[in-house]
Amino acid sequence: MNISLIILAILAFLIGVFLGLIGLFLGRITTTQAKTKTSPVVPPQSLTMNQKMELRELVQQKKMVQALKLYRTWTGASLKTAKKALEDLDGTLAVVRLQSLTMNQEMELRELVQQGKMIQALKRYRTWTGASLKVAKKALEDLDRTF
Repeated sequence: MNISLIILAILAFLIGVFLGLIGLFLGRITTTQAKTKTSPVVPPQSLTMNQKMELRELVQQKKMVQALKLYRTWTGASLKTAKKALEDLDGTLAVVRLQSLTMNQEMELRELVQQGKMIQALKRYRTWTGASLKVAKKALEDLDRTF
């Protein structure tokens, strides 16, 4: 009788462990499923002209983190959407910057690009305009296409 109690206790222990593992496994599935569920996507709200001007100033001053925070606060957009919107804004600023170059600066950039001295051209463009590397590269590629 003593052995049957020990066997019964071991069996109860194993059943408890088994049920605990099943519960843990089911809990993880539920947690994983909960993580994959996302809230409905709300389209970003449109910006006022003053907000757009403020964002442009921040982008020009290379204060992208501040600009991202403001854009997300104002529109309710995701980080990815805000980043894309500000990159697009920065790209439109590149066209303005390219148009603001003097004729001599533009000719110098064209020569450097034609000679394959892209790094020097990028450095000069960024010095003259204050553009980011990505924007400068895009502007010089656009300039190269207009030859």
